[in-house]
Amino acid sequence: MGAATTASLSLLGVAGTASAEGAKRHGITFDRVVNAVDDLGMDPNGNRPIDDALENAAESGTLIEFPPGEYRATREHAYFQLEDFGIRGTGDSRRDTQFVFPEGYNDRFLVLRWGRNHLVENVTLQQYEDGETSVGCVFAPTDGLQVHDFEIAGYNARSGQRGLAVYIYDEDGTGVIDGYVRRGGGAVGDYPSGTQAMFVGKSHRGTLYVRNAHIEESGENGIYASRTNGDVRIENSFFKNNDIASVRIAGEGSYVKGSTFVVDTDSAENDPEAFDNVRGLWWESGGYEKVGGYAEDCDFVLESADVSGGLLRVAPTAGAMTVRNCRFRNETTHPSLLARAPNDMNSTEITVDGVSITGRSDDPRRGGIEIVERSGSTVTDSCINRQGGNGVVVRRASGCTVKDSTIDVPGEPVVEDDAGVATSNIDESGSCPLPDANGSGGSSGGSSGDSGSDGDSDSDAEADSDSAESSSGSDTDEGGEAGEGGEPTGDGDGSGGADGSDDSSNESGDSSGGSARSTDGNATDGNATDGNATSGNSTSGGTEGGNETGGNETDGGSADSGSSGDGSGDDGSSDGGSLETATADGDGERSKSSKGGSSSDDDGGDDGDDGSGSATRSTGATPQSLPNVLSLRSKAVSPYRIVVDGAIELDPEFGVEDVVSGNTAQGVLARGWDVYRYSGEIVTFDIDGPAEISHNGTFVDPDELGIDGSDESGSDEELPNTISIKGDAGDLLPYHIEVSGDIEFDPDYGTEDRIADGTAEGVIATGGWDVYRYSGEIVTFDVVGDADVEVNGESVDEASI
Repeated sequence: MGAATTASLSLLGVAGTASAEGAKRHGITFDRVVNAVDDLGMDPNGNRPIDDALENAAESGTLIEFPPGEYRATREHAYFQLEDFGIRGTGDSRRDTQFVFPEGYNDRFLVLRWGRNHLVENVTLQQYEDGETSVGCVFAPTDGLQVHDFEIAGYNARSGQRGLAVYIYDEDGTGVIDGYVRRGGGAVGDYPSGTQAMFVGKSHRGTLYVRNAHIEESGENGIYASRTNGDVRIENSFFKNNDIASVRIAGEGSYVKGSTFVVDTDSAENDPEAFDNVRGLWWESGGYEKVGGYAEDCDFVLESADVSGGLLRVAPTAGAMTVRNCRFRNETTHPSLLARAPNDMNSTEITVDGVSITGRSDDPRRGGIEIVERSGSTVTDSCINRQGGNGVVVRRASGCTVKDSTIDVPGEPVVEDDAGVATSNIDESGSCPLPDANGSGGSSGGSSGDSGSDGDSDSDAEADSDSAESSSGSDTDEGGEAGEGGEPTGDGDGSGGADGSDDSSNESGDSSGGSARSTDGNATDGNATDGNATSGNSTSGGTEGGNETGGNETDGGSADSGSSGDGSGDDGSSDGGSLETATADGDGERSKSSKGGSSSDDDGGDDGDDGSGSATRSTGATPQSLPNVLSLRSKAVSPYRIVVDGAIELDPEFGVEDVVSGNTAQGVLARGWDVYRYSGEIVTFDIDGPAEISHNGTFVDPDELGIDGSDESGSDEELPNTISIKGDAGDLLPYHIEVSGDIEFDPDYGTEDRIADGTAEGVIATGGWDVYRYSGEIVTFDVVGDADVEVNGESVDEASI
């Protein structure tokens, strides 16, 4: 497991003082309950750090209760393999118990990984007003997550921590997050420097319920849950003005129900022009190309936005899905409900049932519902009443149906553009239901009125009930467009808030460019070394200089016996040194963590774990029977897990304390090499933190390992067409282009215009040319003023496009 881990890293915990008999909350039974002040001596006035007391009390079977007050934490607290462990505030509301941090703190506060049955309830993490203090958490058990009435308060600055990174590792495991609040705002625009309020990545394989959340002005996605191997179910939540998207989700077992989405950047705390692209619900799944899922009984309101992909946008990477009993009001020219042309999938139809769309649009070509290249789509029992544009627009699709609906619009009720649409029972006059912009669910961020009781919750029963619901349709995702965040390259547990960031690369925490309204910063990805947060992030696989248990290393020296300095290039790959020569840390011996290992009754194994929990190291296998070698090294504390479809063993030359059970290995790197021999293929590889990975002697990107989601990025489409726009000197000519495929700005003509999700917007201000390359067809072209327009080199009349 590499060199010794820090005091902040606990696999088993240390017993605390029990002040009461056990208790049961939210389905979790605790052996003992301890009072943070009376039993553990923590300071409720925020003067003395609580770190040592918390570290000593963290033990399986323990519920730590915090009376109202402020509790000062100064480092990350990471616990692995804990079972039946919880932290709970005993006040009347979550704000009564607050965890506070030193000014400028940039790190995660609490990491709960593996094990099962974790409770965090009725507390707030406070980020102050300095624009630099940034806090995040990782909640990642195999099963049994319960988070209730939990808030991360204050403003979130750039390049900081994700608020929550959540994973349920077990395919049969469940988690509940009820009453999560992050509404203090955040720095928007300048993608990808914002942060997500919640991220659910590819390591998630179970079922996660998110209820009564309230998320506003997140710098980069409210809930990013579209690139997972499990299900995410969002209920009764409220989202407003979250850049990129309020929710990104897709998949047969996933849904959004009873929730409210509001886009109104004119009312935002941030500069309305700073937002990159403000979507409501974005149905996409990247290279996963998921099928299934639905949005039901939701309210969507779009009052204002300079750039928006619309209220509900189905990406090319999403297949069939269903929208039912939802209400839309859109006062802009941006889309209300748009399903873009899908990638090559078997099931791509869109089912719209019982939907109401109201508002106005100055674009005569846009429809309230727009469906592109999705044959077999249906619109039934719906109502469209708009003061501009058309009703339902279907392009290049066959076998579609619009029936039993009211469509009262100044344009055409149904537009067929190279499409076949059967219509029946269409009423062309009538009013439609309006959405509730205040939101029926989640506006209070979740109730905490019963947080002081000891009663058991029925959340588990609700989860079981909800999981039985069937979903219809299918989903997939589109990747890599400007302003959308692309594909996260790993399960970012809190490093760098960027969508596309990889928590295994620990991007540096650049706090530059923070908003003038600096109320709460977002954490950089500094790692805790020996209980002290590093002053910055590791961009080359480790911190510079950190103080490690068991001796000091100079200038981040690597464990390679033949190298000095940081031993790695800017990209984290090794500059030299053989794996076989990596033998010593600072004191000349390969030290292992005194807190390493696993409890004998640990059930934290994952896919392929036989459940015995026994830590086995040797099966008598020979190098011939285990022909592959996987070597891992990190200069930071980096937990990992490996699942193969054959056999796996830890190489005894590199320690014996890591946990190998069945075909699963898991451990924690902490300055040193872990080396495994295995047969078959790597099915799953997860790592939280920076690392150098060698596979059969060749350094590789961690995201290249594993069958699950190992090929998540789509290839770029050829862009065979061009459109060029020119104005006269001195004229300001705003324009908007939307295509059915992809579009890019020709780099020979500048890069300052906005491109996102098949659309391009800009302003010609100098009389020069703006030139774009695109695939597919031009769906929309608008320009304000007289312009010269060329398509594929030929002059055209803009009205003919």
